[in-house]
Amino acid sequence: MAAAKFAAVVCEYDRREVEKRVPDGRVEVVPVGLDLDAVKRITAYDPDGPIVAVGRLVEQKGFADLDAIGARQKPAAR
Repeated sequence: MAAAKFAAVVCEYDRREVEKRVPDGRVEVVPVGLDLDAVKRITAYDPDGPIVAVGRLVEQKGFADLDAIGARQKPAAR
């Protein structure tokens, strides 16, 4: 980091973590995501439709909760 002009991170949490280790560095937050106002649904939401989740398999992402909910569904809905 000493040779870098700045670091880019994706959220405030990451900024705080980097600043703990390199307090004198320039850290910029560059959010990753969608502009939900620019992305509009073209079909109605289907509550019986499939669920798709993408993310790292770590506790913070909540996949265990999603798995627990899925386990309570009727077999035909899985």
